[in-house]
Amino acid sequence: MRSVTLRTPALAGAALTLVTAALTATAPTASAAPAPAGRTAADATAWRIQPTPNPKTDKQGRLNAVSCSSASACTAVGVFDNLPGTGTLVERWNGTSWSIQASANPAGAFTSVLFGVSCPAAAFCVAVGNYQNRTGRHVIMAEAWNGSSWSVMPAPPPAGARRSFLNGVSCTSATACTAVGSYQTRSGKHVTLAERWNGTTWSRQPTPNRATPPRSALAAVSCTSASACTAVGSSAVDNFGSNSVTLAERWNGTTWSIQPTPNGPNGNFLAGVSCASPAACIAVGGSNDSALAEAWNGTSWSVQPTPATGSAKFASVSCTSPSACTAVGSPLLAERWDGTSWSIQQEDQIPNSGSVLTGVSCTTASACTAVGFDLEATLGEAWDGTSWSVEPTLTPPSLFGNHGFTAVSCTSPSACMAVGFGPRGTSEATLAERWDGTRWTIVPTPSRGDEAELLGVSCTSPSACIAVGRSFPEGVLSERWDGTRWSLLKTPNPVRSGELLAVSCTSPSACTAVGGLDNNRSTLAEVWNGTSWKIQPTPDRAHAEDVLLGVSCTSPSACTAVGESTYPRSQFSLAERWDGTSWSIQPTANPRGSGNFASLSGVSCSSGSACTAVGSFFNLSGAGGTVAEAWDGTSWKIRPTPALPPQDRAGLIGVSCTSASACIAVGAAADTLAEVWDGTAWSIDPTPPSPPSIGGIGGHLNGVWCTSAASCTAVGVYYNSAGNPLTLAEARS
Repeated sequence: MRSVTLRTPALAGAALTLVTAALTATAPTASAAPAPAGRTAADATAWRIQPTPNPKTDKQGRLNAVSCSSASACTAVGVFDNLPGTGTLVERWNGTSWSIQASANPAGAFTSVLFGVSCPAAAFCVAVGNYQNRTGRHVIMAEAWNGSSWSVMPAPPPAGARRSFLNGVSCTSATACTAVGSYQTRSGKHVTLAERWNGTTWSRQPTPNRATPPRSALAAVSCTSASACTAVGSSAVDNFGSNSVTLAERWNGTTWSIQPTPNGPNGNFLAGVSCASPAACIAVGGSNDSALAEAWNGTSWSVQPTPATGSAKFASVSCTSPSACTAVGSPLLAERWDGTSWSIQQEDQIPNSGSVLTGVSCTTASACTAVGFDLEATLGEAWDGTSWSVEPTLTPPSLFGNHGFTAVSCTSPSACMAVGFGPRGTSEATLAERWDGTRWTIVPTPSRGDEAELLGVSCTSPSACIAVGRSFPEGVLSERWDGTRWSLLKTPNPVRSGELLAVSCTSPSACTAVGGLDNNRSTLAEVWNGTSWKIQPTPDRAHAEDVLLGVSCTSPSACTAVGESTYPRSQFSLAERWDGTSWSIQPTANPRGSGNFASLSGVSCSSGSACTAVGSFFNLSGAGGTVAEAWDGTSWKIRPTPALPPQDRAGLIGVSCTSASACIAVGAAADTLAEVWDGTAWSIDPTPPSPPSIGGIGGHLNGVWCTSAASCTAVGVYYNSAGNPLTLAEARS
């Protein structure tokens, strides 16, 4: 049996070295084993979680609509990827910043999305959209905000509907809302849909449909009172939907009726509408040729010329008076109506050429909020009467892609660098984040090859760090931080493919990195002299497959590296020593009952004669646990660690010692695990559960760095409710 280093779950083979196979190779589940004895949330006072950002990924989140009851109270709704489906997204603007609000999803929903929102007051909003149930059927959905929380509103679809959708909503009070959309009848015809909320229930209002077009839909609605609403959309003129005409319908308090609307040559649609009064409405959309704006004067609709050209399309409009309207769309389009003509509002802070504005809400002529998405990440902008400015919005961490920290190095409690991996499309890219004593921020890193990860880091000052890892297909990878940016270093690649798994620096010009060759069948060591890397010959045990997983140097001529030696039916811990001239193997101890399977994954030396290495062991029956060994300058000896339940599959991954009598080791059991050495014995150091506010269901700590016996930073990975990894940082003080 080959006992390999544990790979982070769901990394599709391009993985991160962690512990030995004593730990499970699958993500924790909601029914994970209990935490180790002695750990409770209340006990975890020494360690605290530090929020860390996760890199944005493709198809992460978007905001579709926004409604403001005042300049300091806006609600935006949309969707974010929530593997394997999607989930509703709601964000709230308080006049200073955006924050995510917990939103509701119907029971059993596979996918959920919100397309429209209306807030007649700060403490009441209604959002509408649709969801896909377990049978794959799309069903209308409505949610309500009561000032404290969002809840699903019962909204039955039309009788016999095969599919149903709500695209827009308008409320004039908490007891008067109108939502519009479309549904597919039993016969397969797509027809318009209007639903009315009376404060207690939703009920369907019959809407007319043109006789000839086979499909019609309403996209938006605006009500000035309970008896005066205007809805707009489009009707397809063929079965394929390749050509369409504009559609407008009017509610007079009793019935809906179609209003004639003008059209261009082909491909016309209306996507948004806003009425300042029953006799003054603006509807916007587009055609195959350009953006489209139409005005209702109480008698008829007419086209308004707009300066937008080419592929521009409007998505939403908001009017505070008949002579003050703002329309937004794509590509990143904003125009202003002054009662006479439309004019383009310049975007001084364009996030990206692919940005799209999908919703807008104005409370005055000089106070508008627009939302949308930028390369599938949420986007918010504010109009102050003079210019648009970007307001940072939030996007829930995507459940697509993988994020995680593998190592950390600190030069003071307020200066740490953590490295790892983040998503890049469907592959992985290098990731680095910096701690400044207050918060973690992502620091851009270059990536080499199709896939890349940083697995080790060592800093000698806040402006001098070396990180190592691997890339595919290039092999070994190293990067240098100069206090301003990360840059790639030329790293020699052995004839057999290699990877660097750990690094230790005693100065900016003296670093040693270790790893493995040929899929970790042989050890690898490289040394950095401040200018270039050079491969150092390392010994391997006869008839074994060896790899070095951790390294610690106290001077350029004194380094200790640890790992594992694997034979056909056994595995033993491995230690090697650099004396300034050559590497040599040191005999190591293996715990009793290890069943011939043991590994050391991390090491820390406080002096040339005082090193501590940690890892894990297991036997063929599945029993196992944590391992700690100490080097006293002459030999390695086992230091007993606390016994943990076998089902926890515990292992230690990283260790940091500030003296021979003060070490912190981290790893995983049922969740994150930390143990402390006080010079006499190892004991469990309680850590907080994985972030419960984001549905954490377990995690592990991969690296730790202590600047004093009482001040340590640990990093790793936790798994959200879908079992996908996200970055995790914890601090001990």
